[in-house]
Amino acid sequence: MNVKFVKYLSTKTLLKLIELQKKCLPNDEAIMPTTEQYWWLVYEEKEPIAFACMQPSVRWDNTVYFSRCGVIYKYR
Repeated sequence: MNVKFVKYLSTKTLLKLIELQKKCLPNDEAIMPTTEQYWWLVYEEKEPIAFACMQPSVRWDNTVYFSRCGVIYKYR
């Protein structure tokens, strides 16, 4: 398993994150990743199997929180 911080939101990476959201959270609408958030992708071999999104709080200073995370069912 390999965890990678997303440094740059290329079109390919955006599509990967949106696809993973749809697979992991099928009853939710995917959110559009932005540069104001911090994203990670988790790979098994070369296959993306999980993601996490962290973003700054608008309510508290110097605070971030995980706003969206998911793992493909067969890897849980």
